[in-house]
Amino acid sequence: IPETIHVLELAQSLGLGGLERMVYSLARDLNERPGFEVLVATYDHQKGEPSLGAQFEEAGIPLVQWQKKTGFSVRSIIRLIQIIFSKDTRVVHVHDLGPLIYGSIAKYLSFGRVRLIATLHTMLDIERNERYRNYYKFFLRFPDRIIAVSEGIHSGLLALGVSPERIDVIPNGAAFSLLPVLARTLSEKQTLRKQLI
Repeated sequence: IPETIHVLELAQSLGLGGLERMVYSLARDLNERPGFEVLVATYDHQKGEPSLGAQFEEAGIPLVQWQKKTGFSVRSIIRLIQIIFSKDTRVVHVHDLGPLIYGSIAKYLSFGRVRLIATLHTMLDIERNERYRNYYKFFLRFPDRIIAVSEGIHSGLLALGVSPERIDVIPNGAAFSLLPVLARTLSEKQTLRKQLI
C-alpha cells in the first residue's frame, strides 16, 4: 500500500454550482488529511466565466484545467491518462455523467492502475432523458464503488440494475452556514457575495 494515495477529482467545470462546491469541499478535506494528495481536473474551463478556481488555489489544491471542443473529446481522454500516470493517481472520483464517461474510459485504458469512484447526487437527468439513462446503465459498470447521496438515489440505482454490493449510501454532506443570510448585516452580505464571485 503506498504511503500517499493520489486522488484525482474529475469535474466538468468549476462554475458556481452546488456540485462544484461539493467537489471543492471534498478536495479541501482530502487535501488536509495526511496520506492523501488531491488534484482537481476540469475539461470544460471557459476563461473569463465565474469560477471557484480561486478558492481551490487559496486552499492549496492543485488544478489542471482545459477547454475541450464540443462533443466527445479523445484529447481529453489522452490528457486524463497522462495525468493518471504522471501524478501516480490511484483513485479517480467523478460526480456527473460526463466525468463518469471520461473517467470510465481512462480507467479502462490505464489497465487497472486506478480505482474509479462515482458519486451520484441526482437521478433527474436519468428520469428525463432515455439516452442519458442508457449512458448511465452502460458506464456505471466501470466504477469500483458507487456512492448514492440518498436512499432515493440508491433505489434509482437498483432500478437501473446496479448491483447492491457496489453501492454505498452516504448522505449528501454539504457545509451550510449556521445563520441564514437574511439574519446578516449588509456588510456581511456584501462580503459573502464577493466570495461567491
